[in-house]
Amino acid sequence: MKEIDETDIILDELINSIKSGPEYIQYISALSEIKNNPELYNQIKEFRRRNLENSLRDDIDYIKENDKLRDEFSSTLSNALANEFLSAEMKYVRKIRRIRNKLMDSVNLDLGFIDG
Repeated sequence: MKEIDETDIILDELINSIKSGPEYIQYISALSEIKNNPELYNQIKEFRRRNLENSLRDDIDYIKENDKLRDEFSSTLSNALANEFLSAEMKYVRKIRRIRNKLMDSVNLDLGFIDG
């Protein structure tokens, strides 16, 4: 049987704290609502997928491509439910990113090998 150390306990507490926080609750609620509308959910998935692809490319003008993508999906993005979901998702992702950044900034892990 695996021994649970203090870090595991604290990590479980952090996870529980995240899941009981307003960002997560709003995100899960909006996700559930959006999944009840499969057509809108699929449009949002496509928008998110293409937006992520654009953000990972370095051979394009991201701002210009993002503007084009927003124009293409303007009817989807103007939908109140879609807008609520994307806003909730952004707040939740920002919270997770803040936690990750604080963790990585606070521990001494040499990542100099990544830069070459």
